[in-house]
Amino acid sequence: MYCIFGQVVNIIEALNKKERTFSFEFFPPRTPKGMVRMYKTARVFSELGADFFSVTYGAGGSTSKSTLEIVKEFQGRFAKPAIHHYTCVKQSPNELRLTFDEMRRSDVRNILAMRGDPPKDEPYYRPAKKKELKYGYELIEFIRKHYGDWFTIGVPGFPEGHILTPQKKLDSKYLKVKEDAGAEFVIT
Repeated sequence: MYCIFGQVVNIIEALNKKERTFSFEFFPPRTPKGMVRMYKTARVFSELGADFFSVTYGAGGSTSKSTLEIVKEFQGRFAKPAIHHYTCVKQSPNELRLTFDEMRRSDVRNILAMRGDPPKDEPYYRPAKKKELKYGYELIEFIRKHYGDWFTIGVPGFPEGHILTPQKKLDSKYLKVKEDAGAEFVIT
């Protein structure tokens, strides 16, 4: 959600305004110079009519702090919805609550929820039993259980099939599970 003259608008409203939307995805830069360049680029894209921005989270939450700061800044600077990508890899339920509480305090309401990739230095990473969520739908259920409808939740979709899905038609079934868990939109 974002504010325009005091009116709060969520990403669903932005998506429903037009038949086709135009957006840009940003990966948080690692240097101050890169950050300045990213905001200049976002301003140009905003002026060209971008409907919203999304900001990635990095494998294992490697850019977690800067993702939240960038989403807040995009919402404030450009008065456009910004979607915070969020993964459950390598995070305990307590860590999830801390992050979502901070997002709520910051009025960051649009989330792209996903399992996420393992960290680059742990390609065979497996979640610890009962200490971490294993799938994207579990993250959605967690958000809905603890925050109700406060967050607008989207999920990634894979028209060509996700590389880890053994059969392409299973992707549709997995997407339905995410919708049933509370996802409201899909980004491909």
